[in-house]
Amino acid sequence: MKKTLLLTIVLFALFSLLILPKAQAPIIPKEFKPPLKHYLLRAEPPDRVLYFMEEKESNFNPKAYNKREHAAGILQIRPIMINHINWILQKQGKDMSFTLADRFDSTKSVKMYYIYQEYHNPNYDPKLAVYLWNGGQPIYKKMSHKYWLDIKSKLDKDDVYLYILNANIKQNDIYEREL
Repeated sequence: MKKTLLLTIVLFALFSLLILPKAQAPIIPKEFKPPLKHYLLRAEPPDRVLYFMEEKESNFNPKAYNKREHAAGILQIRPIMINHINWILQKQGKDMSFTLADRFDSTKSVKMYYIYQEYHNPNYDPKLAVYLWNGGQPIYKKMSHKYWLDIKSKLDKDDVYLYILNANIKQNDIYEREL
């Protein structure tokens, strides 16, 4: 009786391994995960300012849309920003431009962000980056200051960001610690 029961259990286990589908981890739609590739578009260290701005603007959702402001995408880009970025590209003699639909592509949105920052903030000062992105030109608006304080409070609590500020380390070292 015990041998029959044991044989039945072993056969069931083998059968389930061979025939039954394997359980897989749940698939999380990529639009609700922070797109790590964005922080690699720029050299080192990883851009934690951009990370927290994406979180604040859209909670990492590239399909986000604010009807009142006509802002769209992971960074909530307005039509006037598209016009300004295309003007920058034209002024630089680059043969590329962005459309309103590009706001919904998270990679293109991040490229627009860096084009804008490199033109107006070539040293990429985090505070200036936040002011520029939230308020545009002129940069020091009251709403932008509140926005900066919110981003700064997240940066002040972020171990990786503080580690970057206090040490001269390579990007790979940071990612190994994050994983």
